[in-house]
Amino acid sequence: MSDYFDRVEQGMREAVRRGAHMPWYSRLRPRPSRPVAVAVACLLATGSALAATGALRTGEPVGATVQATPNADEGVAIPGSARLLGLRVADPDGGPPWGLRVLRTTRGLTCLQLGRVVDGRIGVLGEDGAFDDDGAFHPLSVDFLDGDACGTEDAHGDAFVNEQLHGTPASALTSHQQRVSTGCYTANPPSRSCPPSDLRDVYFGLLGPDAASVTHATPAGGTATTPTAGRDGAYLVVLPHTVMPCSSYQLFCNRGSQRYSTGGPELEPSAAIRAVSYRGAPSCELPTPAELARLHLARRCPAVGYVAAPAPRITPAQLASSVSVHAEPARSPELLLVIEFTARAAVTNFDSHYEINVDGPSDPTGPRCPVSAENSFGPTQENIRAGQRIRYTQFVHPGCPGRAHITVGFVTVNGPSGATPVPGLPGQSAEIPVGEANFEVR
Repeated sequence: MSDYFDRVEQGMREAVRRGAHMPWYSRLRPRPSRPVAVAVACLLATGSALAATGALRTGEPVGATVQATPNADEGVAIPGSARLLGLRVADPDGGPPWGLRVLRTTRGLTCLQLGRVVDGRIGVLGEDGAFDDDGAFHPLSVDFLDGDACGTEDAHGDAFVNEQLHGTPASALTSHQQRVSTGCYTANPPSRSCPPSDLRDVYFGLLGPDAASVTHATPAGGTATTPTAGRDGAYLVVLPHTVMPCSSYQLFCNRGSQRYSTGGPELEPSAAIRAVSYRGAPSCELPTPAELARLHLARRCPAVGYVAAPAPRITPAQLASSVSVHAEPARSPELLLVIEFTARAAVTNFDSHYEINVDGPSDPTGPRCPVSAENSFGPTQENIRAGQRIRYTQFVHPGCPGRAHITVGFVTVNGPSGATPVPGLPGQSAEIPVGEANFEVR
């Protein structure tokens, strides 16, 4: 054991002598105390030391901006369902490793939380403008959910989630939350942006119980094959941020340090993932960015192993409801349309919703008619009782005279689906008609 600590001490001295600690240490401003300074130096010598000792000061937890409710949006975490996966991925610049926590929600979703892992907890670092750059470790609340990293569950309770985050800060805080100040999260217009060395491209998800391994790019520029973690088929890849030149395949088109994300139940082509191997099924190979730009290939890896749950057949006759619409005064130059109907079928989780579509009005000859006034759509995002009266509001522009046509439909999950209820996305059925109405804008 003494040999181990001798090697750690030697590594610390060499790191300090080379100045190798500066890229990560200079971004943190911990409290000016000797114990914290020593803890940071220890972390620089060995990235796992911080997680092992828990020496980094713990700050305020990261919670949801709006308090989550059990029956709306993603819902809240089911008590006892949250578990930290065994994945630990080194950051390209050192410090605590990255990891994933998986949990189930009251609305039938399985969600992932991405963060840095310290002492068996997942959270974010107080740097890059997060938490006023306090240098502390901020644990993630189980109800801090990003709907993009959630998926509906199949008949066996398995979910399929794939996320790509390009240009996300090394702090691991992936959205504007909790006492942000300068750096990556400064208020608009930004006074400065994060340097490229502070940004990461992160690829993570759940590929299901049949997934065995993922072949992916490495920070050194090579490739590696890594086994997936647990029954979930979880994977996590963390790379330095790379600016991809704009091409005909816009998935890889980003300028400067611009942040964007994409994902879904199927594994899309990316700059990092090359292939997935499965147990009892053929491997899936993905095109490289160069192949995408040259051949315009859109091949993706499907949700292998998905088992559809039996669903009752619902007919338009069972859902039929009269739809009423009227205008109400609003503190806006636009008209507020109030659309009402009766829900004949209950909504008990994320596996179904009602979709409200407003087509028009739009008179291009009107001098005050913007192009954006043409149409809109929106889902209900809460549990609904059978027989409940639904009230939905939508603005229309009075400068676009004509007839607004409103239709209401019912949508169910019929395959692997994410937590974004948008018509036409994978896993969502065609709308079953509920009713329609018209409104004249004069």
